[in-house]
Amino acid sequence: MKIGIISDTHGNHELLNSVSLFLEKELKIEALIHLGDNYCDCDKIKSENIKLYRIPGFCCLEFTLPQVKNIQEFTLCQNKIVIAHYLKDIPAKQKQNASIVMGGHTHNWSIEQSEKTLIINPGHLKYHLHRKRVATFVFFELAVQEAMVTVYDYDFKIKFRYTYQLHNPQSATTS
Repeated sequence: MKIGIISDTHGNHELLNSVSLFLEKELKIEALIHLGDNYCDCDKIKSENIKLYRIPGFCCLEFTLPQVKNIQEFTLCQNKIVIAHYLKDIPAKQKQNASIVMGGHTHNWSIEQSEKTLIINPGHLKYHLHRKRVATFVFFELAVQEAMVTVYDYDFKIKFRYTYQLHNPQSATTS
């Protein structure tokens, strides 16, 4: 499954539209995950062909609304995924039980793998350069037991690419 992961757009619709068009038209994503700030930024890029997952960030009114979840959990390709705006908001037990955890907030991309969990922060799309950090986003190719993660900058140049093996208890029981 091909997935785009973005965060911290902060109302920069021009950059968001450019990146979402690239993800949809060039990389043929099937899902888009927006990790907050601003929750409503995705309202304008909804597509019938792309499943949208999103959570609010601290700068969003929706963050305070009880009907909008600040942490979400769902399954894609038999992998449990947990998303939040800030990774530190996800309870440790919930992180440990997930194959993949995603968060933003820091405006700095990072990809790491703990013993069982792949942890992804796609960076930001606030400005081309913010806090001396270039705008970045992630293209994520997910299969049952592996994930290829590619970090792109705003000019669609690859900054990082690596394939991770996933430790997925759900796939072991369904094979």
